[in-house]
Amino acid sequence: MAHIINKSKTSDLYGTVWSNPPNPAPTSPAWSLAPGQEFFITNPPHALPAYQYFFPKDKTVSDRTPYYEGYIRQSYEVDVDPDTKKVSFVGQYLTERDLLAFQKLYPNDPKIQALTLDELKDKYKPDEFRGNNVDVAVDSSFVRDISITDCQYDIAIVVIDCIFALTGAVGLAGKVSGSAVETVAKTIQPAMNEIEEAVHTLSIAASKYEKAEAIKNIVHIIWSGSMIEAVYHAIMNSLTWWDMVIYSVLGIATISAAFLTDGAALVAMFVAEIALCAFVISDAVKAVNSCNLTIQQDL
Repeated sequence: MAHIINKSKTSDLYGTVWSNPPNPAPTSPAWSLAPGQEFFITNPPHALPAYQYFFPKDKTVSDRTPYYEGYIRQSYEVDVDPDTKKVSFVGQYLTERDLLAFQKLYPNDPKIQALTLDELKDKYKPDEFRGNNVDVAVDSSFVRDISITDCQYDIAIVVIDCIFALTGAVGLAGKVSGSAVETVAKTIQPAMNEIEEAVHTLSIAASKYEKAEAIKNIVHIIWSGSMIEAVYHAIMNSLTWWDMVIYSVLGIATISAAFLTDGAALVAMFVAEIALCAFVISDAVKAVNSCNLTIQQDL
């Protein structure tokens, strides 16, 4: 469950949590937090979202309409003020488990192996968890490999976008170096036809659900083709060292848990955050246009 903090100095916070929204919707809370109290589980069973309700009053009053309901990632720190009804997503929490999972990706790197959770927390700024403040990767020596077409390059960008949508680091979009994009393009070659079809589906998707399903399908192709680790490795290695460490650790739990279920919770997460993912859709449209141009030129 997410780390919920009652920011009020005078009012209790009331809420309940479900794996998916029940039908009918609940009309009373299951738990309460006193002013300033926190609710925090350090070892959630998975990193996928749960459906949260926050209520203004307890179950003894007649009007128990929630002022907030929606999916919240289990790794998020959330400030809730029951006086103003404001719900703020302020960051993600870091765990020893996720650090160890990250270190397994770099078994021969002594600097990474020596990292401690305290060092990581000292460097981590929770309000930057989406990656908006990360500098654009500078790759002045990069020269495009002529074997990589514009279509393949632009498809790789969409794949990278979908990884950011999965991990929640949407602020990193457009900040990956050209050489990393090229590495991803080469890595996903075995599944390029399938990915192109999925990107086309994403580009014409109308509803939030259709868009979310398409994003999930693109990531699933990478996952099922055993390419996710190589793709993520290429993306993260294009960042500065500390950014690479922080966003790798923050994303590793979500990636490893993403397809432990049937993917329904993953789609729900994308639906909940689709407003943050407009860049994925626009890049998909660009990629489809680029691929069409490439096909015409080849003909």
